[in-house]
Amino acid sequence: MGLLGISASLLVLFMLYRPLLYKYMPKQLSTYFAMFFVLVLFAKVILLLFLFPEDIVRLFRFVASKFATETPAGGISRSQF
Repeated sequence: MGLLGISASLLVLFMLYRPLLYKYMPKQLSTYFAMFFVLVLFAKVILLLFLFPEDIVRLFRFVASKFATETPAGGISRSQF
């Protein structure tokens, strides 16, 4: 199971916490569960803030390279690699 599967299962468990698991899960375990979910969520948001702008820049460079007629002087560029 990848990171997406872990995130999806955490989200489902977090949504089911109040109606189903609140009565059966001990208070300490539910606190750790909520803390782990929030930490994973914040880590993803921080990664998104740093990685998403770079992906957008690469997308614009890729689109611009498709319209450019000249090739780079060194042969293959780093973004094409």
